[in-house]
Amino acid sequence: MIAVRARIATALLGVVASASVVHAEAPKLTVLSRPQGKTVDFKTMHTARFKHQSAFSRDMFVRYAKGRPGTVGLVLLHGNGAESRLYQGIANAAIRAGVPLVLPDLPGQGQSDEGREVRLADFPYAVRELIEATRAEGILDDYRLAGHSLGAITAVDTAGWFDAHLKGLDLIDPPVSSDAIVEHYAGRAGRLGAFGGLVQSMMQFGARQFVAPKALRRAIVERSRLWGDPTDDATVDRKLEVALSLYDQWENGMYDLKTFHHMGSPGNQLPIRLYSAGRSIQPRALAENVVTHWQRAGRQAELVRIGRPGKPIDHNTQGTAPTLEDVDHLSILDHPNLLGPLVKRP
Repeated sequence: MIAVRARIATALLGVVASASVVHAEAPKLTVLSRPQGKTVDFKTMHTARFKHQSAFSRDMFVRYAKGRPGTVGLVLLHGNGAESRLYQGIANAAIRAGVPLVLPDLPGQGQSDEGREVRLADFPYAVRELIEATRAEGILDDYRLAGHSLGAITAVDTAGWFDAHLKGLDLIDPPVSSDAIVEHYAGRAGRLGAFGGLVQSMMQFGARQFVAPKALRRAIVERSRLWGDPTDDATVDRKLEVALSLYDQWENGMYDLKTFHHMGSPGNQLPIRLYSAGRSIQPRALAENVVTHWQRAGRQAELVRIGRPGKPIDHNTQGTAPTLEDVDHLSILDHPNLLGPLVKRP
């Protein structure tokens, strides 16, 4: 843990350095597979490697589909501890709708190279370079940025660059700051059972306490088995360390959604949708507060409520599986009330 904290300090000091990267040449995609015939679903998407220029991680695995000419594309960023294979439902819906799609495994996760270090502050630079490369290859023209969970934070930060081709942001159940969660629940933590104990732990130890390392490790192993990936201790421990390190970096307070005053085009007229699960560690009231804050700042922001409000998820226990109406942080990804607006949005 001491080593992780030391690397986080280095990461924070390196944020400015990341901004000064100068490219000798435009980054390019190296195609790995180009399936014959038309892309009809997630399994037939093209795959590529992308060498980006951030200081530590050098390699990203990318899936893409060209879609129908003239259609606004979608760049979808996954959450922490996840990868592009978790988003097959969204990918299939986008491909059926003819939407050009770019679906990367973010640095250090999934099939992307771990490199020497993984820094959350580098992710927007890597995504920006990837978008430039896919536009140069004719995969994208106009596009929207979508992100799930911690990927929504990267989407928001990436939108800080002016780009006339960026047409909107779709934020799927993004995290809020640990301070906001504690403030929202602190007065009634004693009446919330296990979740109240979690809130009290967050008050004492910080945001990382909402992710139980054992539960996250178990999820990594289960997904690896499902996808036929290695499940040896060394591989799983490395993936776990990357995920926990990113949570630690988020905890430092740089990534509260309300603090992103630089989003989008001049005048902050970039349309934003925030899709909120009914049963999540992010209380719906906090999602409403964020959207109201953006609206008062003059932004085109909209809150899309998916699933009825329910008891918040205790990420240490997960509880029972939600129903279609009782949508949680992961089941939101396959909910029709998300898929329709996400892939059909102009």
